[in-house]
Amino acid sequence: MAARTANSGGADNTPAEPQDAPQGAENTNTPSTSTSGGQPASLPADKAKKAVESEYSAVDLAAAARQRFGVPPEVVSAALKQAGKKKTTFADAQRIVKAFMERRVKR
Repeated sequence: MAARTANSGGADNTPAEPQDAPQGAENTNTPSTSTSGGQPASLPADKAKKAVESEYSAVDLAAAARQRFGVPPEVVSAALKQAGKKKTTFADAQRIVKAFMERRVKR
């Protein structure tokens, strides 16, 4: 255990500033973030988002159609086929299915 020095906190148990880091060194315990959305500065916002979201096949999304989208599997299949998607994220599939369901039918 390291010995306490005069500036390592008083009797009130206030934590002291770390003394091991050389002057001018950055604190590496906290990740650096950009100003747009708190994403790590090393990744652009769109790449960071894509890295988090999983892609699913149209067959898998159609199989979960009633549970996830509240529509029959045929609707999900038709919506994704019309959009030209064989694989997509769940959020994108939701957007596509919603737009498909809200389309006007031409007579």
